[in-house]
Amino acid sequence: MCIRDSLRILEQIKTELEAIPEQAPLRLWTKNEQLAYWLNLHNITIIIELTKQYPMKSLRPLLKGSRKEPALWDQKLMTVSGIPLSLNDVHDILVEKWDSTLVMYGLFQGYVGGPNTVSYTHLRAHETPEHLVCRLLLEKKKTNKL
Repeated sequence: MCIRDSLRILEQIKTELEAIPEQAPLRLWTKNEQLAYWLNLHNITIIIELTKQYPMKSLRPLLKGSRKEPALWDQKLMTVSGIPLSLNDVHDILVEKWDSTLVMYGLFQGYVGGPNTVSYTHLRAHETPEHLVCRLLLEKKKTNKL
């Protein structure tokens, strides 16, 4: 499977994720279901955008924006319930509603050494942040031993 095919599949998943709140409003979901939704939408959007930039050795160019071209994290890349959202908007939603010291481990950023991507369910979202911290530390420990 080539990158274009993978990208098409990822974009279809993202489109389906964006459409879910139209059929089942987020206010009716449990807090854990909402957390899983926002983490999945954020992470798949990052993966799509980084795939579009492949191959790239550094994310620095994506972090810097201008008036004409906002930084990647400031671009309105998602639309949920008719509202255009950026990665930073989703980050702000997550930080407002959940303990940001733990949620940050669920946010894939594309950095080497950062948390791995994970697909979340409402059950996993409930237990994952603490476990992700432990897993990240264990992965770093394993990597350092090699």
